[in-house]
Amino acid sequence: MIQLVNIVDDLLDVSRITQSKLELRTKKVNLAEVVQSAIESSQKNLEDSDHQLTLNLPQQSIFLEADPYRLAQVFSNLLSNAGKYTSAGGKIEVSVKQEGDEAVIKITDNGIGIPHEKLDSIFEMFSQVDQPKERANTGLGIGLSLVRSLIEMHGGQVVATSDGENQGSTFQARLPILSKEEKRLDKREGSDSVVSQAASTSAQHRILVVDDNESAAKMLCLALNLFEHEVHHAKDGKEGVKMAIELVPEVVLMDLGMPKMDGYEAARRIRGHLPENKILLIALSGWGQEADRSKTKEAGFDYHLVKPITPSEVHELLLKWLPDSE
Repeated sequence: MIQLVNIVDDLLDVSRITQSKLELRTKKVNLAEVVQSAIESSQKNLEDSDHQLTLNLPQQSIFLEADPYRLAQVFSNLLSNAGKYTSAGGKIEVSVKQEGDEAVIKITDNGIGIPHEKLDSIFEMFSQVDQPKERANTGLGIGLSLVRSLIEMHGGQVVATSDGENQGSTFQARLPILSKEEKRLDKREGSDSVVSQAASTSAQHRILVVDDNESAAKMLCLALNLFEHEVHHAKDGKEGVKMAIELVPEVVLMDLGMPKMDGYEAARRIRGHLPENKILLIALSGWGQEADRSKTKEAGFDYHLVKPITPSEVHELLLKWLPDSE
């Protein structure tokens, strides 16, 4: 449940960034204290996996003009990522040092590593490194995208390096430090600043998600919002039919096994009520055999996706079926 809450929180933060609504409340902060705060918040998960954590801090304090909460969020996500892709009993090292007018923070693990072809895309939305099934973790692949956005909002940059499969990985963040004069004046302490990023204001497509699993539906809706679609949610097949008639969406993503009315019957009724509308009906199912696909096709679905699905998978399907998608 905690992991699900964190995923939803990250999704909300990415959504705020893309809509230029996330504020950085910056002040003079001691970098070591922020890093230690992030480690404390990640400690339980690391201990549960029996990871060995090493922390190397400089003797002299490094001060930044930063939002301590958001910066701790960055390092917590990097630690979570290291723990996720490192086998139980693995080693994770955090080091902090100053190079010129920059602070350099490295988080290194001896985990599964990152394929060379993935290094350039690892910070993109919904990007994930493949894992063996026995070590698979749930997640959407948004944590690193959020890391990059928050680091860049602080005027820094982050890169990933790895020697390949099973060779571990290193994530290095560089952030501007306060100059001696800025530290002496310290006149901006406690000030708030709004850092914005360009975002489109027009929705691409109206989408209805019909699923009685509210947690899964909420994550899917939030993720589709990141692609700037207008997204609505119905909690069962009966409500889905009602909302489809009222909203006339361009796309309906519908679970098959739901109370009150299953997805098959709901699809038939939507087609019956809106015969002239070219609604893209997509079935969401845990089964993907030919017989299962034939059954959804007979009910009126255009496409059959097998769970677990990813938001990027849905978006790629929309690009294929709806030419106006971007």
